[in-house]
Amino acid sequence: MLKKYKLRSYNFILVFILIITSVFALAVVNSANSAYTMKQGAGMVVSFVIMIIVSFIDYNWILKYFWIWYGVVTVMLIGVLTVFGHGSHGATRWFKIGPIQLQPSEF
Repeated sequence: MLKKYKLRSYNFILVFILIITSVFALAVVNSANSAYTMKQGAGMVVSFVIMIIVSFIDYNWILKYFWIWYGVVTVMLIGVLTVFGHGSHGATRWFKIGPIQLQPSEF
């Protein structure tokens, strides 16, 4: 399931570019409305952790079970339209799980 990486073959340049771009985006969010800066920063940190974990998963394993991912996302999209959808700013396309709102397309 996990790739056997050598640390020197990991693409650190790509990760560095993503971090620089995210810091710039965080500065733009801060200049627009500083109330959202901490929330956006926390989301970025969580996203980077998930990105690093997923980058070590062998893509052949993901392809082996693509139909499960496809089914889960399809059920989530149908669920948003019918039963579990939460409206926000005039659009019903969110799941609300406690204080967190997620879109099915994020999965």
